[in-house]
Amino acid sequence: MSYTLTQDNMRNRYPENITTVIVKTHVVPPMIFYNDRNLTTVIFKPFNPVYDRSSIEAAVEAIENRMGRLIPGLYEQLAKFRATYTAAIGDVAFAGCRSLTSITLPPHSLRFIGREAFRSCTSLTSITLPDSLESIGKQAFYDCSSLTSITLSNSLSNSLTEIGRLAFSGCSSLTSITLPDSLTTIDAQVFSGCSSLTSITLPDSLTTIGRDAFRWCTSLTSITLPDSLTTIGSEAFLGCSSLTSITLSNSLTEIGYSVFRSCTSLTSITLPDSLTTIGSEAFERCSSLTSITLPPNSLTKIGDQAFRGCSSLTSITLPDSLTMIGNEAFRGCSSLTVIRLPPHSLWFIGSEAFRGCSSLWFIVLPDSLTKIRDGTFYGCTSLTSIVLPNSLTTIGDNAFEGCSANLLIVWCDQYFNPEEVDVLQHELATRGGCRNVKRKRDDDDDEAGGAKKRFTDTFL
Repeated sequence: MSYTLTQDNMRNRYPENITTVIVKTHVVPPMIFYNDRNLTTVIFKPFNPVYDRSSIEAAVEAIENRMGRLIPGLYEQLAKFRATYTAAIGDVAFAGCRSLTSITLPPHSLRFIGREAFRSCTSLTSITLPDSLESIGKQAFYDCSSLTSITLSNSLSNSLTEIGRLAFSGCSSLTSITLPDSLTTIDAQVFSGCSSLTSITLPDSLTTIGRDAFRWCTSLTSITLPDSLTTIGSEAFLGCSSLTSITLSNSLTEIGYSVFRSCTSLTSITLPDSLTTIGSEAFERCSSLTSITLPPNSLTKIGDQAFRGCSSLTSITLPDSLTMIGNEAFRGCSSLTVIRLPPHSLWFIGSEAFRGCSSLWFIVLPDSLTKIRDGTFYGCTSLTSIVLPNSLTTIGDNAFEGCSANLLIVWCDQYFNPEEVDVLQHELATRGGCRNVKRKRDDDDDEAGGAKKRFTDTFL
C-alpha cells in the first residue's frame, strides 16, 4: 500500500499499514513517520506547488526553524528552480522505521537532513546523498546497522559543510567513505562504533576532527590526516585496534586526551615538527608501539600517562625543547631500556613517571631538575646506574623502591656540596627506597667513570 505526502495532507494522520511513501512537499514534517515498522520504501518526486508568497514563506520558516538560523537566499531558491522538489527532511521524520530498505532522495533540491531523521533504520543498506546537500543533522543515520554504502554526488564537494554529532555512529556495516572537499569539520562521534570501516578519505579542507569521531572503528587500518588539520579532539581514534599506519598533519600543534589510546596494532609513528603538546593518555596502551619519533625543537610537554602501558617501546629520545613529563607518562613501558632526557630544559618529571620500566638500566637526570617525585623509578628492577644533577634538592617517597639492590648513584658535579649529598643520601635511604645505594662522584673511581662512559657511548 502506498501513500503520497503532499503540501495539502502533510498535517493529516496518514493511513496505517502503508509500505511505500511518495513525497511531494517542500519539507517532510518532523516525526511524521516515526517508528513506522511497515514502511519499506521512500521516494521523493517533483511536484507542482502553488507559487504564492505565503506557501513559500511557510516552507522557508520551516527550514530555518529546523536549522536554528536564517539562510540567505533560501526564499529565492525555493521560488525559482528548487520549488518542485523537497528541500528539507525534518527531525526524526523516519526514525525507527526498521523495515525501511530503500530511499530515493531528491537529486538537486535537498539541502538539509534533520536531527535523527533516519535513526535506527536498521534495514537500510545504502543511500545516495544529492549534490545540493549542505547539512546532515545530529544522529541522522545513527544505528543504521545494515548501512554498507554511502554514495556522495560528484559535485557534493561544493555544498556539504556540516555533518552533525553522531550522524553515522553505530553504522556497524559501513566499510568505506570518501568525504567531500567542502567539509571543514567532522563533529564529535560522527563515525564512532563503525566497526567495519576499513578506510576513509579525508578532504584537504578539513581543519577539525571532533571528540570520539572514530572511536572503536576496530577495522580501520590506516589513515592520512591532511595538512589543513589543526585540531584532533579527545579520544578521536580510541580503540582503533587494527590501525597500523597514521600520517599526521604538519599543522598539528597538539595531540589531545586519549586520541590514540588502545591502538594496539600501531607499531611506529612520526610526530610533526609543529607539535608542542602530547596530551594525557594520548598513546596509552599502544602495546605494539616499538618506535616513536618526536619533533626535535617544538615539543614542550608530555602529559600524564601519555605512553603508559606501551610495553613494546624500547627506546626514546626526548627533544631539548621538552620542559615537562607528566605523572605516570612512561609507567609500565617494560621494554624501555634507554631514554635520553634533555640536559637543560626539563624541570618537571611527574610522580611514577617511569614506574615499572623494568628494563631501564641507566638514566641521566638533567641539571634543570630540582625534585625527584614520589615513585618516579618505582619497580625499575634493572636500573643499576643513575646520574643526579647538582640542582637536585628533594627526593620523594618510594622514588627508587624496588630498584636494583646495587644501584649506583653518580653525582654529576665534582663541586657538589658534601652536606647536601648527605641529606639526599639520607632521603634516598629513608624515603626513596634505596636500601644498598652506592654513592659516587663522577670524578671518583673507575666505577663512576664507567657509568659516565656508558652514558657517552649511548647518547653522544
